[in-house]
Amino acid sequence: MNAIVTQSMGNDGSKRVPDTGKAYVYGLAGIVVQVLMMYIIMRDLLMTTPYLNYYVPISGSVQARMAVALLIGWIALSTRGLGPGFGAFRNWGWIILGSFGLMFLVEGMVTITAGTNSKPMVVGGINLAIFLFSVGSAYLFALRGRTPTHALKFLLQPYIYLTIIVAVLGLTAWLLVHAFGVNPADWYLPERFSAGRVSDSPLVAYYSSPFNLSGILNQSNGQLLNFSFNRATGLFEEPAVAAFFVAPAIFLTPLLFEKRSSRWWLRLWILVLVGFLLIVNSKTNFLVMSITGSVMLLRIIFFHPRVRSRFLAAVALVLLSVFAWSIFIGDSGVGSEFRSVRAAYVDDLTSSLQRGTFLGPGVFEPARATNNDEPTPRGLLSWFAVLLHVAILGGLGMRVVLSHRQDWYFAGALIYLAGHSMKSFGHTATTGYYLYMIVVLSLTLACYWSIRRPENTTEPQGTGEQRPEDP
Repeated sequence: MNAIVTQSMGNDGSKRVPDTGKAYVYGLAGIVVQVLMMYIIMRDLLMTTPYLNYYVPISGSVQARMAVALLIGWIALSTRGLGPGFGAFRNWGWIILGSFGLMFLVEGMVTITAGTNSKPMVVGGINLAIFLFSVGSAYLFALRGRTPTHALKFLLQPYIYLTIIVAVLGLTAWLLVHAFGVNPADWYLPERFSAGRVSDSPLVAYYSSPFNLSGILNQSNGQLLNFSFNRATGLFEEPAVAAFFVAPAIFLTPLLFEKRSSRWWLRLWILVLVGFLLIVNSKTNFLVMSITGSVMLLRIIFFHPRVRSRFLAAVALVLLSVFAWSIFIGDSGVGSEFRSVRAAYVDDLTSSLQRGTFLGPGVFEPARATNNDEPTPRGLLSWFAVLLHVAILGGLGMRVVLSHRQDWYFAGALIYLAGHSMKSFGHTATTGYYLYMIVVLSLTLACYWSIRRPENTTEPQGTGEQRPEDP
């Protein structure tokens, strides 16, 4: 992994500073900080997590995570020092982070007032604090002597490169089975790799990993345009989790591959990511990506200055609509998934409104059965806090799409994050990956969308270069 952040160029007619050909190098310490940061953020999502916990039980404990977080902080402080602060996030960034903090406080309050076991909330709060400390330390490390845009790219690099690796390995393993005749039964994973899975067959026969490259599911067949195949999981235990991790990279990768000379690499990697998402075959991902893609294509059709681009976007929208409709109308698949999730949300919200509970169970708290064996409806306060946070993410994404900024495309990650997280919000929002994404997207809004330049920018030290204007 290369811990090099290249100079950013101005956008939308902002003042441009000539590229001197040099790059800002963070060195070996930067590579270590990036690796440790991504490890602590995505460890619980990996397929190897149950396997690692089996042999090293302490590896997933709060103490181990705290040790890794402190190591990141120590490396940052001892090698380069810390940057001037978090002022570069500006107002919109703090609104996203603030709405998340408000939601978590509300969930803690309703858990305490309901008199239920508050230990999961306490553990979740500690873990989120560790994740926030890790990402914050990495950001301040990257900000020292740099601009917020450089720090943003430093945070993005390990995530983008890891998604590309996951997609390449996933496609390779899938092709080995479906194109080169590799027998999945020869590469079954041990049962401890698939802890918690429910299947009619033994767990040991549920997962395969051809040549130990990447996981596929043997007992969950994917369906796409009348073609049945084994669903890919990448390096993750669930296809839906793999899609949730990889999909936002499609909209954020262009921020790293900005140079004209890297355009072909950018197109190639996006095609690889899209191809991987197709074989992952996540119903929720198909639904959310169809909506997100349609919004972005409509933006090009109505606002792009070039007629050729508008025409191509119109053709792509027609093809996307036909594809989405073909996988939506069936009795099983995306349509059934959408109807099931919609019915669950409508029933839960209707129950909460009819019962009039205000401080009932929250989204992070498992539903409790009453004397009539009916689950207690979620409290209205929890509904408000969660929907407010999700609406802010989606609303900001739509606002950026409708803007005239050159780098508006990153808004797709905001819309996607808001849509996909609603599938299982109580689980999603407590992961370090979710917190990492809202921090990164908050900083992206500040660097690429705010009218004024982010504050707390500093002159590069020891380079003899001018500081480029932030987009």
